[in-house]
Amino acid sequence: MKLLLAGVLFLIFFNNSVSFYFYFILGGIVLLELLSYIFKNKTDSKKSIENGVEEVANGNLSKKFHTKNKAYDKIARNLNKILDNYRGALSQIAYSSQKILGITNDLALATNETNQSINEVAQAIESISIGAEEQKNKVEEVLSMNNNLKLLS
Repeated sequence: MKLLLAGVLFLIFFNNSVSFYFYFILGGIVLLELLSYIFKNKTDSKKSIENGVEEVANGNLSKKFHTKNKAYDKIARNLNKILDNYRGALSQIAYSSQKILGITNDLALATNETNQSINEVAQAIESISIGAEEQKNKVEEVLSMNNNLKLLS
C-alpha cells in the first residue's frame, strides 16, 4: 500500500500527464482499502464468533456474542438465544433439584417418625402380650385351685 502511494507521489511530481494516472491509481488504492476493510471485518467477525464458541465450550455460559458484520449478525443472535435457553434450563434444573431435595428431606423425616411409631406400637403389643400371658397364667392358677378345691370337697 505504501509503495503504491509512493508511486503515485512520484508520478505527480515528475510527470505532466498526471491527472489520468493519478485518478486511476487513487481509485485503485481506494478500492483496495475498501476490499481490505470488508474482508478484514468479515474475518474479524468470524474469528470473534469462533473464539466465543470455544469460550462457551470451555464452560463460560455468560458469554454474549456481538458482531458488526450483518452476515454474522443472525448467527450471533441465534447463539445468544441458545445460550439464554440453556441458562434458563439450567436454572430450572437447579430449582427443581432444590425442590426435590426438600421433598426428600421431608420424606426422610416422615419415615423416621413412622419407624418410631411402629416401634412404639410393637412395644405396646409386646406389653399387651406379656399382660395377656400373665392373665392366662393367673386364670390357669385359679382353675388349678378350683380343681384342687373340687378334689378336696
